[in-house]
Amino acid sequence: MIKPQSVQNEYSLIFSGDPALSLPEDPEERTRVLRVAQQTGNWTALVIPGQVPTVFHFRNLEHSDIAWLDGELQSSTEHGRPLGQIEYLTLAVRLALRGVENFGTHKVEYKPIGSQRKIATAAIVNAIYAAAGKLGAELITEFAVHIINRGSGQLDPL
Repeated sequence: MIKPQSVQNEYSLIFSGDPALSLPEDPEERTRVLRVAQQTGNWTALVIPGQVPTVFHFRNLEHSDIAWLDGELQSSTEHGRPLGQIEYLTLAVRLALRGVENFGTHKVEYKPIGSQRKIATAAIVNAIYAAAGKLGAELITEFAVHIINRGSGQLDPL
């Protein structure tokens, strides 16, 4: 089920490059309809009849999650060095991701990070890249920007 925007509940996103979506050619109109769908959780008008998009479900990041991500960007506990931009964005997606629908047999599995959080394993990110090919980085970036903005309190009211 697609859920409307909330700072308390999980929410759902569909990648703008999903082949099940029919988007306007005009860049401004495309941006507008995607923004409305992301903010309302209503993707129905954008889905091609008879098609089923891949729907990703996310939790809202808390301030402590954003602070942890920022710390990892400066010096990753796993890598012992600062994270690159796509590594940081991927980490944000892995931290917020709670489920995915219509993605074949792929499921989101988790591993603990410290004593206070869990994160989706790298297997789901690898599956995203395998399915999306060169659009994988675009998908991760699109979702991560949305996740980080929401987690930073930057709701985008319509």
